[in-house]
Amino acid sequence: MQFATRIGNQGISINLTTPTGRENEIKLLEDTLLAQTNANVIVVGEPGAGKETLIHYLMHMILQGNVFPELESKRVFTISGPAIVATGKTKGNTEAILVNILNEASQAGDIILVIEQFPEFVESLEKLGIIAIQILEPYFKSNTLHIIAMANTAPFRKCIESNAALMAHFEKIEVREPDEHRLLLILQDVAPRIETQARGNIIFTYPALKKIAEASIRYLIEGALPERAVNLMQELVTYTLSRHIVLVSPELVAEYIGKKTKIPLGKI
Repeated sequence: MQFATRIGNQGISINLTTPTGRENEIKLLEDTLLAQTNANVIVVGEPGAGKETLIHYLMHMILQGNVFPELESKRVFTISGPAIVATGKTKGNTEAILVNILNEASQAGDIILVIEQFPEFVESLEKLGIIAIQILEPYFKSNTLHIIAMANTAPFRKCIESNAALMAHFEKIEVREPDEHRLLLILQDVAPRIETQARGNIIFTYPALKKIAEASIRYLIEGALPERAVNLMQELVTYTLSRHIVLVSPELVAEYIGKKTKIPLGKI
């Protein structure tokens, strides 16, 4: 499908890490996709909160056969709404491109279509004089196509949340930032992968992971959790290697955070 990218075994890497603490969201996602009609989901959350992880893990479950039989043969494709509008340029061309994609996906009968930046897509269509619901509604009701819309929180609240006609066709799944306990569990899952990427030259101690979780919540504000905590872990790899140290300790984490934020975190 033109403008569509398949998630799976066609060169797109999948994050196989279990989405720790997201079991409820995964179950709701799977249950919604099993519905006979309106089997569509809108996933809402801050950038970096883990929206994409849900989609990647869904694909992993399908590849492993760990889903209900109705979903076992599904293929997951993503499309960029803004890219479609940018390519179409005019109302007629954009409508033709969008309808062609939706028809092809619907006729295939085994597609889960993920629309990235959905609120921005809807707004872009409106600027061309296209009412999204008028084109999308027949496909929302189709039992041969599932649509997953991805939305950051602010754009969702601005132009989608109050749109009753659109929201009537979606099950909303909100991906919230994890609390400190869940964040620590996530970091424990991520640590082995980061250590492997560092070729085993560093090891994160458990107290260091606790310190990273705590510092990410209390002292860092850029980006959403768990992404900013994972980014901090990756920064610590470089910092630790530069110090020719193997173990990442809580003291080393505090030292780096102090330099990064200009907030002294050491002992008084």
